[in-house]
Amino acid sequence: MAFFINVPARLQKGLQRRLWRIDPEAVLVTRPTPDRRWNASVNTAGRLVRRICKSTADQSGVAEPVYHCLTLSGTVQGCALMLEPGRYAVAIWLGAMVRLWGVFLRLIVMPPIAEAIGVNPRPDLTLPSDGQNDPYGSFQRLLMTPFTAPYGNGWERALSTHLLTHLTSFFVLHELGHIFNGHLGLRPTN
Repeated sequence: MAFFINVPARLQKGLQRRLWRIDPEAVLVTRPTPDRRWNASVNTAGRLVRRICKSTADQSGVAEPVYHCLTLSGTVQGCALMLEPGRYAVAIWLGAMVRLWGVFLRLIVMPPIAEAIGVNPRPDLTLPSDGQNDPYGSFQRLLMTPFTAPYGNGWERALSTHLLTHLTSFFVLHELGHIFNGHLGLRPTN
């Protein structure tokens, strides 16, 4: 079962057209690839997005279906779309989730942060700096540093998983907020 999209097949073509209006190169992830590891990662991300969308819609008492999908895009981080009256979708760029997770996992193993939260630090990994006060440049260089998993099998893994879930929740909830607050024509919820 594919967890990365739950938009009905009859609405997927319209969804793809709407995404193309935002980014002409956007690709809707609709089927598995031959790479099993890639599919496992995509399904993990999709399960998390699905769970956040479903639980938020249930808690908000929204009767209209809110679908979700993952996209591959160079510009779209995430967006909320009306597929047709009463049917909405949250589209999340898979690359944005991977970048967000990667930056977070790199940050928590840097010595000052790792020591503060009690995980094993990586002394060889520091926040890149060009000697100038350029936080954005440092962030860009941080994206390029090699990925390292900060946790073992114990509580460090549980902490990392918990924090990554919250990062993803913030990302998805931002897009759901557009739908639930009436930005796309749905009556605002309380």
